[in-house]
Amino acid sequence: MSLLSLLPQLSLLMEKHILDLEASEKSGEPYSSSLEEKALEMALEEMYEATARKWRPWASNARSLRVGDVILLVDSDTVVPEVKLIYCFRERCS
Repeated sequence: MSLLSLLPQLSLLMEKHILDLEASEKSGEPYSSSLEEKALEMALEEMYEATARKWRPWASNARSLRVGDVILLVDSDTVVPEVKLIYCFRERCS
């Protein structure tokens, strides 16, 4: 499994666990970073179980692993003008 397929899968699992944890707390308070860290641990464990306990994924800093509606992959030596990004997002949002 490549990193490009692993990260979105991990992020989606994390979001699922965050929603479950928020629902179980019913506190109404905004989520905390500790909630994100708990969700990350749960997602990592779920991924580990899905591989029949062969490959344990490693990740940290749950806040940086959250993915929004748009995932932008740009090669490290590619120069993308800011104007092009703005047009891309406008097109995507319309």
